[in-house]
Amino acid sequence: MKRMKKTLLSLVIIILINAAGCTFENNNSDGKRSHYISYVSMFGPNNSVNNSYYHYVRNNDGFIYSKISKYDIKTSDDYVVFYLDDSNYANRITDYFGNDSDLFIVVTKINNNIENSYLYHHDNNSGKDQIITEISGKIFLIRKEMGIIVRIDNDEENNKIHYYTLNKNKSSFQLSEINKPESNVLNNNSSTQIIKLEDGKSVVFTKNAGEAKYSYSIDGISGDIDALTSKNALESGIYNHLLVEGDKIIGALQFTEWSYGICPKNLLRPRNLKGSALFEFDINTHESKILYEIKGNKTQIVGYREGKVYLYRNGKVIRKTINGEKEEVICSVDNNNHQLSFNWLNDTLLIFDEEDYVVVGSCNG
Repeated sequence: MKRMKKTLLSLVIIILINAAGCTFENNNSDGKRSHYISYVSMFGPNNSVNNSYYHYVRNNDGFIYSKISKYDIKTSDDYVVFYLDDSNYANRITDYFGNDSDLFIVVTKINNNIENSYLYHHDNNSGKDQIITEISGKIFLIRKEMGIIVRIDNDEENNKIHYYTLNKNKSSFQLSEINKPESNVLNNNSSTQIIKLEDGKSVVFTKNAGEAKYSYSIDGISGDIDALTSKNALESGIYNHLLVEGDKIIGALQFTEWSYGICPKNLLRPRNLKGSALFEFDINTHESKILYEIKGNKTQIVGYREGKVYLYRNGKVIRKTINGEKEEVICSVDNNNHQLSFNWLNDTLLIFDEEDYVVVGSCNG
């Protein structure tokens, strides 16, 4: 009887996971994750001045949290810049953030059920590593427009949360405590994006799971983004696929169906993607409109600039004028059956294989 209950419970869990559209990594017999839709990690072309792309490296044993590699978009060099000698499930790199000169790494080590976290700085010029801080608890890196903010949940202070900026003093970095920062939010129930404008003001876009409307807030005025409201599946959200072009905010979103809230963009199965759209929001008039719309999951919007949309379809990145018919292939990838991420660094689109953890292509926008 107990064995039958166990079997039934396992079956229920498998059914729920498959129904949700998300599965665990390494679920296939070949050791690779189940098929997910490729996704945009950094939207663009953008104003990034960074030429370095950092990524995990898959070891021969399949472990991916022991090494960080740096890819230079100018030279196409790709090499390991930081690694752990004692890596395993308990000792691993849990987060990282870098630019051309500096790389910041969070390392977590568990010993006797005590979790300790370390914040490292790697200097790309000297090749030296510095431990900025180590604590009993957790360290998180919050991505901001101008860099990162460090969040520390300290076990020795009953999980009290502190926020810090990183300041350089001569050749080393120190933490300077600040108040809780304004931040974008994405969880199962809602998504929020804060768009900073040049005049210091902000536009806030919000979408709640289970609701049909998208909302905006600017200068104390709130309303619906009319072009999007009621035109999407209820489980869709707003991600950081946003650019400011003059007095317009241009954004891309996906119409998704996932009955357990807003599906993470990197865990979207083909059956959950119903379409996507490029939209425009006027900062002055608060009016909105759809610029380009796609039905189904065969084509994805991966970028936009000055009236041209960038698409990914069947292993090819395509550039086309929004109102035109002509399509121009600007680059191709061979392993298009894998899940890929699209990462814009200024005018360069870098394509990363999220299953083999290697850069598979790049092209200029």
